[in-house]
Amino acid sequence: MAIYKRYNARKKKIRWGVILWVLFLLAAFAATVALGHYLGEKAEGGESLLPSVSGNSGAGETITPLAERIMRGEYVEPTALASFATDDPFTYASTWLYRGGTANFATETDRKLGKDVSALPSSAALNIEAGTTALFEVQSVYADEQVRQVITAYETALLAEFAAAEPSEIVLVFDKLDAECRDRVFAYAKAVGGAVLCVPYSVLASEDCARFFSEAGDAGLTVALRVTDLTPEQLAADIEDYGFYFTRYELRLVLDGSDERLLDVLREKNVLNYQFCSPRASKAEAAQ
Repeated sequence: MAIYKRYNARKKKIRWGVILWVLFLLAAFAATVALGHYLGEKAEGGESLLPSVSGNSGAGETITPLAERIMRGEYVEPTALASFATDDPFTYASTWLYRGGTANFATETDRKLGKDVSALPSSAALNIEAGTTALFEVQSVYADEQVRQVITAYETALLAEFAAAEPSEIVLVFDKLDAECRDRVFAYAKAVGGAVLCVPYSVLASEDCARFFSEAGDAGLTVALRVTDLTPEQLAADIEDYGFYFTRYELRLVLDGSDERLLDVLREKNVLNYQFCSPRASKAEAAQ
């Protein structure tokens, strides 16, 4: 009898620790699958954070009519944005949203961080009748790994606020594109649904130029090139040498105000997709 009782007790003993551990593993696996699905949706064309723009000739089977993708952005200081007006349907107000780690419009995100935004204009000025193409200089992809996640969260919060103000488009500006940060640049643009990707003009002469444009086109990203220290002669030669990319992807040039002399070349070559990111001297003088 004693032997039977010992056997019966041993048989009925339930190992709760093992069961709980198995349940924990299943829950962790389910959470990982759910998170992976969510991030996949964001990266593969889920709901975009940023406003969409006209189509890109490199994305999909339908080629959007050329005129619908052309814009000429005239730089406007944020404080003067609300009064900007134009009769030209291709001319947009071009202004900086965020540059050098600082927002140029008052945001609730910065208020919560204790930053003084009392002197900054309201982001409501972004939604003007003439249309706004807004430049956002991304910095998080170049930050040290230990702080990159924090800076990315801050930038994403700002982008969400700016997108809610309904500008016509937000241009993500990246100051560097090399092997070290390339994947992070594309991941960032895809994660926030950025339809306009602005990279240095030097990409044209890089070894993986074709790969870059192909990847950008497959991702549905419109490409803009940030011009610095470019002569009219070099621009004319580049338009001839890289004519396929200028035509196929309807490349937009992002110009400093001092680059106004390049406009003659652009008109001559019929490349009329550009925006200024600082005031042109002639326009500034005319306003005085």
